[in-house]
Amino acid sequence: MKALLIALAVGVSALITVPHVSAQGCGRLRERKEWRQLSGRERTAYISAVRSIHSGPKPTIYDSIVKIHLDQAPTTHTWPLFFPFHREYIRNFERELQKVDPSVILAYWDWSIDSQTPSNSPVWNDYGHSGGEGQCVLDGSFSGWQAQYNLNGTDLHCLRRAWNQGTSMGSVFPPEYLEQNARDNDDYVTFWNTLERGPHGIVHAFIGGDMFDMASPNDPIFWLHHTFLDKLWAEWQQKNANTRLAYGGNNADGSAVSLDDAIPGFNVSVRDVMDTRNSGYCYIY
Repeated sequence: MKALLIALAVGVSALITVPHVSAQGCGRLRERKEWRQLSGRERTAYISAVRSIHSGPKPTIYDSIVKIHLDQAPTTHTWPLFFPFHREYIRNFERELQKVDPSVILAYWDWSIDSQTPSNSPVWNDYGHSGGEGQCVLDGSFSGWQAQYNLNGTDLHCLRRAWNQGTSMGSVFPPEYLEQNARDNDDYVTFWNTLERGPHGIVHAFIGGDMFDMASPNDPIFWLHHTFLDKLWAEWQQKNANTRLAYGGNNADGSAVSLDDAIPGFNVSVRDVMDTRNSGYCYIY
């Protein structure tokens, strides 16, 4: 994750655009909400479903999902696949939650609302605060959580969190920054690059612990963070769907990207994930 905090060297190629077709194959569109917008019942159902797929003999379903992120990290971070991979990745997680409870929908944490004092966000009342001894999270709905993997492979350990200022987090990017990025950057490469190496990486780093490396999905806050990033991408796309359902740049192997590129770890292509309102996704923000 440290590499996400430095400038990314990216070859830029011509943008490739997928035709826009609204709500193709969707019976209805489900809305993903900000964590604070959920009712108490919705929050309880979501947390219960997350805990359910984390229960049982190791590795659990949850652990196996973490392993996907670890295995595919080299080609899906600091490269154009960042947004397409994570869109499918979090949707895959959502599907697993819905096997437990079909009513559950992913939620997001809009940390820009809390940008000056993110550690004071009410989200931590449910998710726990910075860790204590050994960085272990001791409060919230995930206290006692055991993670299976780290960067070195199997390593059963507590959920670790280490805010960058000890008992608090430093300020992160405010709404104005995100709005300017969406307004000023009309091409995919610049938009993606700015978000991944800036807000995305900073939030990971400031939360720390498990969130500070490629086993970051060990921390359940990962899903709220990345669902917010997906929201930013989806909203950017919909501001001009005729041109922004686009993809560009070069892959990790130096080849020019294509909408037909496979998303590592899943049986889908980039083309399949470009519009959240199409079959297989069917959600809005």
